[in-house]
Formats: sequence, C-alpha cells, structure tokens
Amino acid sequence: MKTIITIFAIAICTTSLFAQSVTFSLNWNSESSFYELYVTRDTTAETPPTVAGTASVTIVFPTDGVSGTRTLAHTSESVSNFNPAGVIRSPAAASENDFYVFNSTGGANYVGVLEADVAVLWMTFTPSDGNSEARLFENDTDPDSSGEGMLGINALSSFYVISLAGAVNEYTGNTTLNTTFNEMLDVSIFPNPATDKVYIMSKNPIDSVEIYDVLGKQVNVFRHRNELNISELNSGIYLFKIRSGDQILTKKIVVE
Repeated sequence: MKTIITIFAIAICTTSLFAQSVTFSLNWNSESSFYELYVTRDTTAETPPTVAGTASVTIVFPTDGVSGTRTLAHTSESVSNFNPAGVIRSPAAASENDFYVFNSTGGANYVGVLEADVAVLWMTFTPSDGNSEARLFENDTDPDSSGEGMLGINALSSFYVISLAGAVNEYTGNTTLNTTFNEMLDVSIFPNPATDKVYIMSKNPIDSVEIYDVLGKQVNVFRHRNELNISELNSGIYLFKIRSGDQILTKKIVVE
C-alpha cells in the first residue's frame, strides 16, 4: 500500500512540474460578421479525465461612449457554456475601450476535445453594430478590477483545468491564428439540433469526423463523408471533431 501511495504521489508531482499552456485567439469572420474565439493547448487532454474548471474571457472594443448601445451576443459554444459577466463602458482607467466579460463555470470533459497545438473553436461573438476592431483582453496591460471605473469586475482572462494535479489556471496569453488555418474555418454543420442526419459543408475535403459524448468517450467516427447518419445516437449533447488535412474543428451538436 505504501508503494502504491508513493507512486501515485510521484505521478501527481510529475504532472504539476510540466505545466500545460493554453492560449486564446480571436478571429474576425468578415463573411458572417462575427468573431470566433479559439482555444489552443500545448498538450493533449488524456485520461484520467481532464475536466474544465472555471474560465473567463473579455472582448475589448473601441468605446462607443459611456451611454453606448453596442451589445455583444455569444453563440455557437462548442465545448463549455459561457454567461455574460458584465459590460464596462469607457472606464477612466481605459476610457478609449469597452470591456465585455464572459465567464464559464466549467464541467465539460476535455478528453477528445483538446489536442496538442490544435486550435479549437470555442464560441462566436456577434456585435450589434458590426464593429470589426475588437481584440482580446491583455492581463498584463489592461486594467484589473481595481482600476478606476472598472466597477470591481474581474476582466482577467483565465482557463482552469482540473486533473490529478488539481485545478490549474493554464491560460498564458493570446496568439494570432495563421492564414492557412483561417482558410479551413469556413465549415458549416447542420441541422442543429439534429435527429437522423447531419450535413457538413466545407470548401476543403473532410478527412474524418469523430463524435464524442459529454464524458469524452468516442461513440462514432466517419471518414471522407459530408453526410453523417446519426440515427443510432441517443438524445444528448455531442462534440463533432472535424478533420481536414492537419486542421481540426470542433462543433457542439444537440441530438434529439
């Protein structure tokens, strides 16, 4: 028993020593007039389950004034559910900006979702005024909750992952998607919700589609198909991992 406990402790310590890194990327989709938020982790999520902890992301726009009317709707959440946590308009600490804060309570299983160095579409944002000049919050330079006019709202970006090492904030900063990856993003999957079949439209060939349940278990895989028969799936929420070349896109689909 003592040997088993020692080995288990070493495993936890080893996991802690090699900390994972998560970055956010924001892409403006000019054809659809919305923003796409991508999450990239430098290591693959593996069993024992790697589960989502809390997460936060803040979208920063040029201000439309203290009495501005711009709204920011978030849609197409592919993995975790996020909720609005506050809008800070033209605070004295950064009067040229408006801050839109979103938080997630976590709970999703990341196994089968996060692969090493693969950008995963997390959700989309649609500004009511069509403004295309937004950026992601920078933890080191943008004002924190104590900044003048920030209303005490924590706008810092974070991404907690729960594993054997405990809950760790793996967020390390923001990156820019490369042009090659952006060309892969024009993928539509419908209907959603779905019952018997799901269709995929893409200007690039689809190599495979892996389907995972909410526990991270792979329940089906299709190869070189754009029409998927899902009639044997139970009702619930599934993650569809779409592969095209060396690119991967993950979409959340509800099966009824």
